[in-house]
Amino acid sequence: MDYFEQFDLPRTIFIDKNSLKEKFYSLSRKLHPDRFINSSAEEQAEILQQSANLNKAYKTLSNPMKLLEYFLQINGVMSDTEKYKLPNRFLMEMMELGEELEDAKLSNNQETIDKLKEKIKVIDADLEAEVKNLFELDGNKSFSVEHMDLLKLYYYKKKYLSNLTI
Repeated sequence: MDYFEQFDLPRTIFIDKNSLKEKFYSLSRKLHPDRFINSSAEEQAEILQQSANLNKAYKTLSNPMKLLEYFLQINGVMSDTEKYKLPNRFLMEMMELGEELEDAKLSNNQETIDKLKEKIKVIDADLEAEVKNLFELDGNKSFSVEHMDLLKLYYYKKKYLSNLTI
């Protein structure tokens, strides 16, 4: 059973956070170890494992980047050891942006830092809008290889952007 099935949610990278949280709390109550205090040691161990798996699933689905990575992995588009090459144009833009941000930090120019961080947010929002549009066009149907490749590109661009703001 994958994480989406575990929470009875559609396979999408845009999950209703409230629904996820409600289902998590409901399942957590059912699997709480205190409810199995009189059970055998084997049953207690099994419940403890199920509870740990539930927590791992929730942490994955509630974090947008982990969710996207998981989505790509269960669809066979990405592996743990993959070395992905972003387009040179994007890398050059990000390198220039990163250098500007670093220079502004070194000179303690808060106004420029704020402007650059806002620029990063706009780039991030534009990337997300493209992916949301893809989901709206296809709903939760199976994605084509081309669509999955776009999601993968989105993931690596988002990952790169998140490193700029640290």
